[in-house]
Amino acid sequence: MVNLMYLGHLDNDALIGGVSMGQACMNLMGMSIILGLNSALDTLVSQAAGAGKIELCGVYLNQARLIMTVMFIPILILVMHIEQFLLYVGQNHQVAFYAK
Repeated sequence: MVNLMYLGHLDNDALIGGVSMGQACMNLMGMSIILGLNSALDTLVSQAAGAGKIELCGVYLNQARLIMTVMFIPILILVMHIEQFLLYVGQNHQVAFYAK
């Protein structure tokens, strides 16, 4: 929010749009996937701890680390090519550049 307030004083619509688009893409492609996977981990670890199976909590944690690492690779590829994707769907060139 602070970034957008600061950029609003620069009178550059493409810059404001690019920062907003970049933030939206980051939330949709990265944060939502990772937070969703971590929410599943919260449920599994809580159930295992409630059942008194502390070793199973460690197993879930290590499996989650592996899954998060594997999921980071396609997310990274998507983020690295976000400018081409935005141009493909018809976004303004300057906005896509700033979103990158």
